[in-house]
Amino acid sequence: MTVHAIREERLADEAWSPPATASGGGQRRFLARVRGRLMRPAGRAAGGDPMRELHVAFHRQMAFIARHPEVPLRLLAWLADDARPGIQRRVRRLIDRYTSRLAWIIARAKERGAVGADVDPGNAADVLVGLIQHLVRTATATPFRRGRLEFQAALAFATFRIALAGRTW
Repeated sequence: MTVHAIREERLADEAWSPPATASGGGQRRFLARVRGRLMRPAGRAAGGDPMRELHVAFHRQMAFIARHPEVPLRLLAWLADDARPGIQRRVRRLIDRYTSRLAWIIARAKERGAVGADVDPGNAADVLVGLIQHLVRTATATPFRRGRLEFQAALAFATFRIALAGRTW
């Protein structure tokens, strides 16, 4: 990513304000905004390289989470709320859509030989989404420190990339 693109993204993240979620309509608007953030294309910033695109997508999400830790916590709380199956279903759909997008990027990287031939893109995407959820839970279980989350995310993604290069999923 260019310095200009990073600066624009930071300004957009800082200006992001979630809608009230007390009503069903507010929850849908909240999820629509989150979906817009998650599904933001990273191809242009990555120069057409799928592994770079995966890197940009992951780090964009982690930077957003570091600035707005309440967002993933709210999503995870809704996901765990068995009394509200409607919102649970919408959150699952959002996660599934994001996982599918990651799998598509990983499949493109596999076609170019950047990912091990025996890696299943769907399983690898599931692992990456689980890694993101784990980072959110551990980062918010203790007093939240943005720098620590970003460091742990960088380390976790580096490990994930190494595993993608030659591991069976």
